[in-house]
Amino acid sequence: MPPIVRLRSSTLVLLVLAAGLAFLWEPVRAQPPGGRGGRGGGGRQEGGRASALAVLQAAPGGPQVEGSVLFYSRGGGDVQVIADVSGVAKPGLYALHVHEKGVCTIEAGGKPPFASAGNDFNPTSAPHACPDAAKRHAGDLGNVEIAADGTGHLELSTKLLALSGNSSVLDKAVILHTGTDDCTTQPDGNAGVPLACGVAKAVDDTSSNRPPRRRGRTPPGTGSQQP
Repeated sequence: MPPIVRLRSSTLVLLVLAAGLAFLWEPVRAQPPGGRGGRGGGGRQEGGRASALAVLQAAPGGPQVEGSVLFYSRGGGDVQVIADVSGVAKPGLYALHVHEKGVCTIEAGGKPPFASAGNDFNPTSAPHACPDAAKRHAGDLGNVEIAADGTGHLELSTKLLALSGNSSVLDKAVILHTGTDDCTTQPDGNAGVPLACGVAKAVDDTSSNRPPRRRGRTPPGTGSQQP
């Protein structure tokens, strides 16, 4: 009888240890890379990252431009920007800026389309410049290069935008302009009137929602920020 009792005690101890290991392992296995998800102080977070998306809509009376601009945290203070547009009438370089107000409305009185978005987003009162300049507007994203088929793609990384705080891109208008940003002329690089506008809103950030990264030649006026 005593040996049987000792055997059952050993078995019970092993079962308790196994259950404890399973309990400890499960949270680690279920935890997404980069930490647990949850709401942050800006965009929605998944895996410790945040993201925002602006869906561009064309100005009335112009080309039927469509597009999206995605902002997501890469960690270390970097925000990745991925822009894709289509429907632009002519090839060339088109300025892309984040503006200070999250409004994309058309006003009467002969004002340019989307004038309600205000000036370039510039929380540090810096001069307008290219994205690779040390001092520039947080909203200076340079130019999108449009191909003959009316489509364009831009990728860059910036530390001047964020998903929370004073530099947050959330609820700011993102505008594709009709002209090329010369990165010099104040206050907007002689970018021309808005061609399309969208407001950056928080979105779920998962790998399946992100467009694939594409590598290519850096458009003039974009600088060396493109990965």
